[in-house]
This record gives sequence, structure tokens and C-alpha cells, in this order.
Amino acid sequence: MLAASYPGYASMISAILTAHARRVQFSIGRSMVTFCVSAVILMAAAVLPQERFSIFVPTDQDDVPRRLELAGLHDGDATGR
Repeated sequence: MLAASYPGYASMISAILTAHARRVQFSIGRSMVTFCVSAVILMAAAVLPQERFSIFVPTDQDDVPRRLELAGLHDGDATGR
């Protein structure tokens, strides 16, 4: 028996192949999304410790009066957020 002698054989084979291609395509797409999300999480995790453990460099005491003068601050003025 030849497979080509069955009516609708060609359309059935193309439907099966199309379904398989869709599964493969979905699997590849899902893998790419997983990779991208993982990369973003790893990059964010690498930035957090840098912000938490930044080095504090104090201002020299000789510079403080000059900075206050440039800012135009006087006794009793408040600064802050």
C-alpha cells in the first residue's frame, strides 16, 4: 500500500509536521525568554552589592567652609532631603 493512495494523507502529514514545528518554535521561544530573564536577574544582583558596599570618602575639613560659602549657607540654615 502506498501512503500517497490515501485521501488526505498529504494534508495530515503537513498538519503533523506543522504541529511539531510549532512545539519546537514555542520551546525555543520559552528558552530565550528564560535566558533573558535570568540574565537580567544576574545583572541586577551584580549591581546591588556595589551600591551597598560603596566606599565612603569623607570631605577634608579644609574644604567644608569653602563649600558652605559657595552654597550661601549661614548659621541656622538647614540642609537635607
